[in-house]
This record gives sequence, C-alpha cells and structure tokens, in this order.
Amino acid sequence: MPGSDNNRPLDRDPALPPGAAAEYPARDAANRAWLEAGFAAASAAGSRAVVVALQADMYYRDRCGRGLFAGHFAARAALAGAARAFGRPVLLLHGDSHFWLQDHPAPEAPNLMRVMVPGDGDTRAVVVTVDPAAAAPFGFALIGAEDRVAPPGCG
Repeated sequence: MPGSDNNRPLDRDPALPPGAAAEYPARDAANRAWLEAGFAAASAAGSRAVVVALQADMYYRDRCGRGLFAGHFAARAALAGAARAFGRPVLLLHGDSHFWLQDHPAPEAPNLMRVMVPGDGDTRAVVVTVDPAAAAPFGFALIGAEDRVAPPGCG
C-alpha cells in the first residue's frame, strides 16, 4: 500500500496515466482482502500477535491536520476492524513520513500499535524483538548514528 493517498488517482489530474482509474479500486480491494485473509489465518492458527507491514503513512492527516485521506479510508477501516476482532496485539510497521514514531493510531482498535521507521536522511535501523508470551510482545531498539535524526513533523 503506497503513500500519497494510496496512489488514488484524482479525476482532475490531466497527467492521469492510462489504466490508473481502474488500477486503484482493484488494488485497494486486493489490499483489504489481503488483510482479511492474513487475520483469518492468524486467528485459525491461534497466533498471539499479528504484524502488518506496508509503505504508507495512512494516519498522516490525523497527525498533521492536512493531506489527502480518501485513498486510505477503506484500508484503515479494514485494518482497525480486523485488529479489533483479532483482540490480541497487532503491530503495523510502515515508512513514508521518514521519522521514528511509536503510537496507537486507531482509538477504535487499542490493540493496534503503529511503528513508523526512519528513512530519507535518518538512516537508523529499527530492531524489532518479539516475546509471544508477554502481554506487550513487541520491543524496539533504534541502531545507527544519531547525528541526522529526523524530528517528528508534518513536512
């Protein structure tokens, strides 16, 4: 799932490439089906936690008060609904806005934790540890030089 409003084409965009208008809804539906299948498999297996990794910062508008949102609306609802139904820890890993952030972006799914990894000038890596027996199974450590740490922002 890409950033920039899930690559949703804007009808008024004169540079809209051929096929873009049909690509977005098909891919968006496939993304939601992928989430549903993943959570169904985790539930069937009795998994203690789920990790979802994608590129997009789907919650940029919530944090910054601006930016496009419609392209991520259905996927956000699907993720929050699946996490809530799963009822155990869910970790969303993504990039896109390029600074370290750890929070719980969906009040309707308090078991959904989000980690945004650094990038684009902040070249630290994130080590994720998992202890399936722990109530809070995910741990995080940033490694790398801290001389160019990107501050949280809405750039």
